[in-house]
Amino acid sequence: MYFKQLVLCAVKLFIDSEINQPTNELTIKKYNIMKKFKFFFILLAFPFFIHSCAVYGQPGYYVSIRPSRSYYAPPPPPSRGFIWIEGDYVWNGGGYVWRNGYWAAPRHRNRYNPGYWVSSNRGYYWAPGRWSRF
Repeated sequence: MYFKQLVLCAVKLFIDSEINQPTNELTIKKYNIMKKFKFFFILLAFPFFIHSCAVYGQPGYYVSIRPSRSYYAPPPPPSRGFIWIEGDYVWNGGGYVWRNGYWAAPRHRNRYNPGYWVSSNRGYYWAPGRWSRF
């Protein structure tokens, strides 16, 4: 959605700049500066808009063998009503490492779905736990 808006805005700016050409020398210099500014703005903004179009939830790192899981006893809850969030695997540059779980206050009308391993033709990847509405 943002990418489409960026493209439409850029097209409009360049069409307007071609139609409304300046006539005197000072205006021509300002026009050239603004034209360069527009180009660099679009050049710098483009990666951010491409990133916003990415499909989230897709795996980033694959391994051929799933690492072993660490088992431990959770500490006592800090307060009544807290729920235990299972640990997650996080990517550490060369592989997945286990990050211990924690206690969290429940979110209104949300449920925590723990992470899990997914098998694909490229190997295994970790789908991290997340909150979802019910």
